[in-house]
Amino acid sequence: MESAENAGKRRVGGKAANLARVHAYGAVPPWICVTTAAFEAVMSRVDKTNLDSLQETLTATPSEVAPIAIRLQADIRSTGFTDSEENEILNAFDVHFSRGTRVAVRSSSIAEDSDEHSFAGQFESYLNVQRSSILERILDCFASVFSPHCLLYRGAKSAGLRFGTAVIIQEMVPAASSGVLFTRSPTASRAPQMIVAASYGLGEGVVQDQIDTDSFVLDWVHGDVIEQKVKTKTHQVAAKDISLQGTELRDVPSTLQNVPTLSEKQLRALHAVGRRLEDAMGKPQDVEWAFDKFGTLYLLQARPITTVSSAGTLKLFDCSNISENYHGATTALTFSYVRRYYEEIFSSAARTFGMAPAEQCRNRPVFANLVSYLQGGIYYNLMNWYRMFYAVPGFKHFVASFEHGVGLGGTPPQLEAFKATCAQAGRRNTTLATYVRIAWIYVSLNRMFATHRAMYEQYRKRFEQVRLDELDEDELLALFEEVQQRLGKNWGTPLVNDYYAFNCFMLLERAIKRWCVDPTGEMLGELMRGEVEPVSVAPIRALREVAVLAGKIPALSDALAAGGADVAEVLARPEAAAFNAALASFMLQYGDRRPDELKFEAPTLSERPEILWSLLRNFLRADGDRVDEAAIREKKMGSDSARKRALSALKGQPIRRLLLGFLLSATHKCLVHREYGRFVRSQRCGMERAIIMAIGNKLAQAGAIRNKADIVHLNLEEIEAFVQGTGVTSSIERLIDLRRMEFDANEKFHQPLRVVTNILPQLVTGTEATSNGPAAVSSSALKGTGCSPGRVTGRARVVADPFSTSLDQSDILVARATDPAWAFLMATAAGLIVERGNLLSHAAIIGRELGIPCVIGVVDATQIIRDGQMLSIDGTTGEIAIEAASPGSIATPQHTAGEE
Repeated sequence: MESAENAGKRRVGGKAANLARVHAYGAVPPWICVTTAAFEAVMSRVDKTNLDSLQETLTATPSEVAPIAIRLQADIRSTGFTDSEENEILNAFDVHFSRGTRVAVRSSSIAEDSDEHSFAGQFESYLNVQRSSILERILDCFASVFSPHCLLYRGAKSAGLRFGTAVIIQEMVPAASSGVLFTRSPTASRAPQMIVAASYGLGEGVVQDQIDTDSFVLDWVHGDVIEQKVKTKTHQVAAKDISLQGTELRDVPSTLQNVPTLSEKQLRALHAVGRRLEDAMGKPQDVEWAFDKFGTLYLLQARPITTVSSAGTLKLFDCSNISENYHGATTALTFSYVRRYYEEIFSSAARTFGMAPAEQCRNRPVFANLVSYLQGGIYYNLMNWYRMFYAVPGFKHFVASFEHGVGLGGTPPQLEAFKATCAQAGRRNTTLATYVRIAWIYVSLNRMFATHRAMYEQYRKRFEQVRLDELDEDELLALFEEVQQRLGKNWGTPLVNDYYAFNCFMLLERAIKRWCVDPTGEMLGELMRGEVEPVSVAPIRALREVAVLAGKIPALSDALAAGGADVAEVLARPEAAAFNAALASFMLQYGDRRPDELKFEAPTLSERPEILWSLLRNFLRADGDRVDEAAIREKKMGSDSARKRALSALKGQPIRRLLLGFLLSATHKCLVHREYGRFVRSQRCGMERAIIMAIGNKLAQAGAIRNKADIVHLNLEEIEAFVQGTGVTSSIERLIDLRRMEFDANEKFHQPLRVVTNILPQLVTGTEATSNGPAAVSSSALKGTGCSPGRVTGRARVVADPFSTSLDQSDILVARATDPAWAFLMATAAGLIVERGNLLSHAAIIGRELGIPCVIGVVDATQIIRDGQMLSIDGTTGEIAIEAASPGSIATPQHTAGEE
């Protein structure tokens, strides 16, 4: 450490240089540094061809950079160290550590942790590493300098291609608790504050948002606790057992789960060290720390907070929930539609809850910017969501259930103070009249949905009579505006329902746990199942009926089983008449369904009818029918039985029994309405997409664009302006080419769940969260949220496109996210694992209705789980056991274009 302080940043990198300075102000675990000279020595021996090629293409598209970068990374690893270099590194390890010491291996680039650029999350770090793996991990850190995402970050920051990189080898702290200290709150508008995020175990769980954390807001001057938020902490990240490397999730003892992670004494210690560090460094600091079981505070890392600056306001974007509908990259057209859609539905809901017109006008910038577009991904702009929650009368009661329901895990620590400011500003807009209105709206929900359904069905029938190909571009644009006016301005009812659905479900979940009705959570899924069939099950039943007819035609069954090549020939035969009629009826009603069905760029069943053969093949291979009358009755009986057990557990407590009965009925009603809202939303989007594609066809016929599908790379405003003659770009083909290039690059970018920045959002190229590299593919157990009870063991099928995949009935479907179009595939699976979503998401609701075990919120499931692996899942506890892959097996996840 002492030598590192004198060596300077050019030799040991920014992280190590900062760490050497930190040593003077607090305890730092022992560490050594492999200097940038080792990096340069390895680089001097690699093939210069890849490096030169990378230099030439650094400003090109990611698709051009990535292959070269990957080859260069492989070359660095294969080149490795010379014998003398290996001996020098291992001898240094042996001098400073015992041979059995477990260490963290962290990159320390010259450009890292600077005042201007943190490079957070761009380089690799590894925890709980044995001596035998040190050399390999150092080379992995060297190779991460040339990872595609790091090169993108450098290009955006104009940081150049070559710079030295060192590696820190630091003894692991047996942390009892750990976390992050921000010596200045980025959002504190008046008195300066510190923010502490903490949880049990290693800090990896905190910085990567893997676990629930406590948050504390401290007065910067005196260290007093201004605000604290204690979560239920069920899991912690811990080092694996002595025979293994890496980390794993472990249960937190029940006696500690609801106890603050830190004592007042520990918070005082963090405040004191934060003051000393900020004074010494001259700038606010982002400090990673850990307390051991004896209460000793260790400082693990410190870097300047680049988001605290007069140059810009903190901005926080999150896609935990919205990625269920819009996961991965989206086009300009889809985003512009989504932005307009969110503005219209929340404005409509605000009117329903009594927001005055003048207040709506004043808050229009908030409603118009609830979503943002970062590297092709759609995110919630959380600061505007909190502004809206406290501006709309009664919506302050939406905050907790929203945070719980969409998977935020509570208020992000960076926004605690900002949220308090919003709450203070809106404290007077909720009156007694507001609560009367909230009660009246709930009583009127069924009537509101009946009106909404009648309005929509009437307009849809009228729309089905329109021949889009007979309209010119002006008439098509007028029709699109009519849909927006007739439907959009009155589309707030589903969102109003969500207000009650989220709150009722949260209160129900709390009640059955606190009243000891269901302390283990095993009954909740049963209670939510089978009361009333959601509308999303209707397409499954309709396709099942088509499959039954197909099964009665042996030649057709054989053709479908063989892949569908001979289906057209069979359908021309007389015996296929009944099947053809049923198929035509199905396509008329559901032909606008598609994967990613709220994305305008996604093709529909009508446009790709051949994908129906795969769906029918799945149904023919299934032994049972999960949506027939007998299955529905069985689920209804299970739900009724669970309801009786729940109410009988409260015998002698009439008030609680009454409240529980009300919450059960209210939640069921709202969930059925919620699924209907999702279903008709996708249908409405299908209508609007058909109009836009018809406009694209007209533009292609006129020679303005190459083909109609190119229109997805223009936003709605640009399409309207071009048709109406008010556009400022005449050569829209060039604009489309630029957007297509950006979209292709964005498809290869893994969207982070959360982005925190104070720079212009469009300049953000990386997540501000730290990373320990790719998910641990050696994990044997994963944990998510169980939302549909049951246990099943089967083969994993990692799927990106639900319309081009065949499943066996014993297969467990693994996906990033699902929307209503996935219901067809879910109906033939034995179980379901989803990376995104929440207990009220489509995957959870349909999983319960189909009666299959379902686990949601499994971070990086599609990267960790390998296609073909055997899994065991528990839909109650959310636990997933992964069988070890056999020696020599190769994982081949099923991915389609647009996925990593």
